Amino acid sequence: MNTSRFGRARFGGGPVTLLLTTLLLGLVLAALIGALGTVINSQDSTWLVASVFALTSLPVTLALTWVLLVDRSTLTGALDNPEDSVESHWLNRAARGAFFDIMTVAGLGIIAFLLAESLGWSLNGSGTLLLLLLLGWFDFGLRYWVQQRGLGDG
Repeated sequence: MNTSRFGRARFGGGPVTLLLTTLLLGLVLAALIGALGTVINSQDSTWLVASVFALTSLPVTLALTWVLLVDRSTLTGALDNPEDSVESHWLNRAARGAFFDIMTVAGLGIIAFLLAESLGWSLNGSGTLLLLLLLGWFDFGLRYWVQQRGLGDG
């Protein structure tokens, strides 16, 4: 099969067809997000708000439409089974370990909230949840790094 750097569209056509369709749909989605931004943020400068929302969402909409439209088998260097790659195994092991760590910390956090409430103390819920989220990201990243370096348990 003929492969290329950008691949071919699932619906047929070459890389140029895929890129033009991606660009068109990405621009339409970004414009819709810009319009939604003006509805949510009702200020006088609607064109500025729409432009900022549209321009900041454009890279994401372009990437999303390309991922949805590209035929993976036409990409140069794409793996046949990416779920069988070593990186996928590292990701799964890191996610599994971080999930159990977060559940443990969340359980301890519930106990801390209940204890603080029984003592009449007040804890900031949003700040605590933000710390839990940051801990989860750090935990996952550290576990992935350990797996990547071969420092893990196999």
